[in-house]
Amino acid sequence: MIKKFFSLLAAGVLFSGSLFAQELTAETVTVLRNYKAGDNWFVGIQGGGTLPLMENSVNANLLKEIGYGGQISVGKFFNPTLGFRVAGGYNNLVGTYRLVTADGGGIYFDYYRFHSVNGYLDGLLNLNSLFCKYRETTKLNVNAIMGLGYNYAWGYDDEVNQAPYNAYGVEDKSHHLLAVRVGLQLAVKLSEAVDLTVEAVAHVGDDKLNGKLFRSPMDSYGQLLAGINYHFKDHYGDRRMKYATYTDADKVADLNNQVSELRRQLAEASQERVKNEEEVNNTTDNSIRIHYMLDKYKVDAAQMSLVGLVAKHLKENPNANVTITGYADQNTGVPVYNQYIAQRRADTVKELLVKNYKIDASRITTVSKGDTVQPYSVENDWNRVAVVTFSE
Repeated sequence: MIKKFFSLLAAGVLFSGSLFAQELTAETVTVLRNYKAGDNWFVGIQGGGTLPLMENSVNANLLKEIGYGGQISVGKFFNPTLGFRVAGGYNNLVGTYRLVTADGGGIYFDYYRFHSVNGYLDGLLNLNSLFCKYRETTKLNVNAIMGLGYNYAWGYDDEVNQAPYNAYGVEDKSHHLLAVRVGLQLAVKLSEAVDLTVEAVAHVGDDKLNGKLFRSPMDSYGQLLAGINYHFKDHYGDRRMKYATYTDADKVADLNNQVSELRRQLAEASQERVKNEEEVNNTTDNSIRIHYMLDKYKVDAAQMSLVGLVAKHLKENPNANVTITGYADQNTGVPVYNQYIAQRRADTVKELLVKNYKIDASRITTVSKGDTVQPYSVENDWNRVAVVTFSE
């Protein structure tokens, strides 16, 4: 029965190990984890420069046309390729107006500033995962940005309307405008939580954005923004999307049934083993024998009841002492190691008696026979044992 017990236990360990160390087969599939609505969210903050693409800007002084702005955003990715964000920002923009000289023979340019706030709903398209397989370890992602939003512009310099020979006047009222924008964003992974972002976007809106009308039906401006995105943890505790490998559900159920059956057989064998040990220990040599698995010296749960029997006898007989002799089998290991592990087997039983049952250590003697003596001649595996003998 002991041999059956060890065989079943070894089979259980090997089987359960193979269950979790399977290689990919046709019955397994690697797919993106199942994410919830609250997963894969991020917040961002960015700032940088603006450049108008409006009336007269092509011919004017580029350096004088540079403004500044910034935005904050909140968004999420539905999968490694597709996401969205809601962004709101402020811009200090520069407009250009054209003047003619008093004699009408020359043209020169001057500049005015105005303010704009905007809000956009942007779609995000990760070009890396669109054209290549997504990898969470990728250090640089390139995202295409396509957005629809709203701009509110105000604060035009009114004095430009009074400038002499101003070919196109600038309105002094505010404007509400719809706009679209497109661009690219580079996201450099600094850590699991933080990306460094650099994006270039072009905003296109109504001709009234800069406060004056011209031949073109649209006004536009470009932005170059830098900042960071912070990624929140998902319900798995991660900050980046991951793939998982799943096995066919029917096969998983079948493997689980096999594991359950093996555990049932192992439990039955363990119970029979304990019963048989109690019968063996009620022998005329007045000893209790505690068995071990290969290369083990700790007492397993099935053997703890035998340690309890030893403790019970010592408590009921205050004058009794015990000698615990450890053994190892001859067919495995080398003599030096077998001497060591046999001693550890005896010492472990002693430690349990002292710590768990408060037996005085002076009443317990431990001895190691290693593999020099084999208590069982019929079955080699049974010789991994600690034999407890009583004396007065």
